[in-house]
Amino acid sequence: MLRVRGLRTELRTPRGDLVPVNRVDVELGQGRSLGVVGESGCGKSMLALSLMGLIPDPPARITAGEILFKGRDLRGLSNKEFRKIRGRDMAMIFQEPMTALNPVLSVGKQVREALGPEPGNRLHVDDQVQTLLGRVGLPEPKRLMRAYPHELSGGMRQRVVIAMALARGPDLVLADEPTTALDATVQSRIIDLLGDLQREQGAALLLISHDLGVVARACERVAVMYAGSMVEKAGARDLFAQPLHPYTRGLMDSLPSLSRGGETSLSVIPGQVPDLAAMPRGCPFHPRCAEAMQRCRTEFPPMLGKGQDREVRCWLYERA
Repeated sequence: MLRVRGLRTELRTPRGDLVPVNRVDVELGQGRSLGVVGESGCGKSMLALSLMGLIPDPPARITAGEILFKGRDLRGLSNKEFRKIRGRDMAMIFQEPMTALNPVLSVGKQVREALGPEPGNRLHVDDQVQTLLGRVGLPEPKRLMRAYPHELSGGMRQRVVIAMALARGPDLVLADEPTTALDATVQSRIIDLLGDLQREQGAALLLISHDLGVVARACERVAVMYAGSMVEKAGARDLFAQPLHPYTRGLMDSLPSLSRGGETSLSVIPGQVPDLAAMPRGCPFHPRCAEAMQRCRTEFPPMLGKGQDREVRCWLYERA
């Protein structure tokens, strides 16, 4: 369904050319799910916008790599051609529903627009809108069509955004932090909803999140991003059972756990994600890594295969 090779996205700024997405490879089959995790600022959202053709050009531009969607290279499409694909073939669930929805348009009008420019008879379209709102678990869809975003709770707004993304039955859904700012109960319902709709429609799901628990629950495979690059890719069960990259291990160790017994303090990864305008030489993680070698400080590591369907970008595994 989706195959990305060597993707590089650059931003022209007064501080120079920044690279928020660097040498990214992604594969996602029909009906499959992939979670992309990492700290804030690691490039997850910029990756999604790059795949959807939504990066503002200028200042942003894709400078290398290919994005193959159902065998078609999206990089060669004009804006007009890309608009025909968005919504119909691939759709995006944005991070904050209050900013993704138009505050001065009713819910019904916004979902109608998501169905396409010429969806057909008005009564038939309203029936489709009500069906969509019902499918995502919203009560009284007929009444909600007349409501405005500010009249809904955060969880309800997120369900409206999901209904809009799925309105035309896309083959690929990109969900960018779909549970941000929602309480734990609503988060759980949204993740269950995405899984149910994915199975019903046979769509591929690329889920972006900083919440490891959400990704563990929703995705078959996981890719870990750091400073614009993917540092580890594996099946979800393997990655959570035995993380390989020092950064992935640090993320896992920072999670609270019932098995810690009387311990009250959590492990932390020292330092912070590097400034894109002052990236370190070699492996971007080496200033924060307790296992860094001299080579890590001078050479950017390649992705190294570690068994079936597992890769890690770390010099520690070159000879392992």
